[in-house]
Amino acid sequence: MDLHNTTASNWSRPAQPAARANWSVITNIRIAIALASFIMNAGVLIFHFVKRSFITHFTIYLLFLYIANTIYLVGAQPIQFLSDIYSVNVAYFGPAACGVYSYAQRVVSIVPVMAHVLIAVNRLWAMTYPIGYKNHHTKKVATYICVAMAGYVHLICLPAFILYMPFRYKPDASGVIKCEGAMTPMMFVWTRVDSCLNRFVPLFLIIGVYIYIFIKRWSKRTNQVTHNTNSTERQDRTQTTKLYTAMPGIQEESVGHSSFVERAKQQQMDRPRRETVGVRKVKPFLVLTMTTVGVIVCWLPLDVIYFCMVFLYMPIGYAVSGALHMLYTVQILFDPLMWIFSLRKP
Repeated sequence: MDLHNTTASNWSRPAQPAARANWSVITNIRIAIALASFIMNAGVLIFHFVKRSFITHFTIYLLFLYIANTIYLVGAQPIQFLSDIYSVNVAYFGPAACGVYSYAQRVVSIVPVMAHVLIAVNRLWAMTYPIGYKNHHTKKVATYICVAMAGYVHLICLPAFILYMPFRYKPDASGVIKCEGAMTPMMFVWTRVDSCLNRFVPLFLIIGVYIYIFIKRWSKRTNQVTHNTNSTERQDRTQTTKLYTAMPGIQEESVGHSSFVERAKQQQMDRPRRETVGVRKVKPFLVLTMTTVGVIVCWLPLDVIYFCMVFLYMPIGYAVSGALHMLYTVQILFDPLMWIFSLRKP
């Protein structure tokens, strides 16, 4: 849901002179970030459409995220920028613009949040049930999961969009037509439910999953290093005993033997590395790390302020609202960079 409460204007009076453009610093920065975000998200989508070999069962979730980002940027941002520049309510631009903007803010803006949740849950599945993940997780399964998540978002978010329809394009007490009218008790209750399901629960889920996976990976790596060290020592002792038993006079050539064993171990380590040369896949855990960092930096402040506004009835100033929504757009810009930086080297 949008936190902005721009100055209302009656879109039903076309003879009214247009307001003068107000190019504030925050608005200019937000427009620049939004344009860069659109170019990056659309560019990554076009790249995967041309280079289909880069599409894997995991990058399906990233493409789902980029599609949602692009739709949100096209559906909500241009109308919002015009509203900010001319200091008028969105309803000033007509009922169609108001409907598109309301749908983008109340429904489409939640899809990227859930796409980040899918990335976290996917890594949780791979960490908890690796065999089942490897055997059952395919591109088709990933696509079905993304479609199901989009359906879930509409199932949860459309009621708020529908509840506002009878009050849309209606004048308020002062006779000014606004995009959405006064909040009824039913809308008030659903706003809280919507906030919990689509904002707070996903945020804590992403952070919690990352903490769990990080601890599991750290524990596994520590145990693996200890196990490999012990196994290597036992293997070296066995190989040395066999060589000393089978070859008389090997004591004088112990230095050469040590060098030989080291070369053999290095060849064993390099062998799987050569087999994966040329494969361009993303590093899933790095993607999850960047996702979690981006969510904490860009979304957590917005959700905290939103919690204060909805549950504690704290008023939110326009400057604070604009700055927080600029952070939300920064996350959309950060998402394509997440894929670029997580690519494995060929």
